[in-house]
Amino acid sequence: EMKHVEFSIPAIRAMQGGLAYYTAMCPIPLLARLFPIGIDNAASVGQQPFRKANKARVREIAKEIVDRSGAFHIAPVTISIEHAVRFVAPKQSSSKQPDLGELFIPLEARLTIIDGLHRIYGLHRALADCPELAADSIAMVIHVDPDALRRGALYSDLKRFERSTAQSLRIGMDERDEIAKLTREVISAVPVFTNA
Repeated sequence: EMKHVEFSIPAIRAMQGGLAYYTAMCPIPLLARLFPIGIDNAASVGQQPFRKANKARVREIAKEIVDRSGAFHIAPVTISIEHAVRFVAPKQSSSKQPDLGELFIPLEARLTIIDGLHRIYGLHRALADCPELAADSIAMVIHVDPDALRRGALYSDLKRFERSTAQSLRIGMDERDEIAKLTREVISAVPVFTNA
């Protein structure tokens, strides 16, 4: 039997809903190799990304990352690996406890973005404009779905309780935004806004 050619990444294995999943740090330059931009024409309709990328949103995310390259924060992405994988931990422990080890992924495995398409493509674009981002990484939550039977359920579960944060809250919490700072100062200085 021919052995699969694999690549490996350090990962943490844990359990959720009775199934193993993994968390890993993905160097930003590796994103372009794992998730090349564009549609795979050889893939069936069911294997295409759940949403096509909105180019304007990708540009907006990339600009934000480049503008704040010294201090930006970006949420983890969630992917599905449609192939069996190997996980090797240096020590044996209970399968119910999180384990640190190496996740071995066959090169032919199909990786599907479940959540984070625009973040991944935004980071692609930002890296081209800001090469120093090559030293950064993004957290990746990995679910293994060898038969591609759970992909739709994963997407549905992740999106089911998603609510958009009010723009006023996002702006109000950002200490780097000069307009938000000024707005907070005005609010604190005007008694009618502070119930004083």
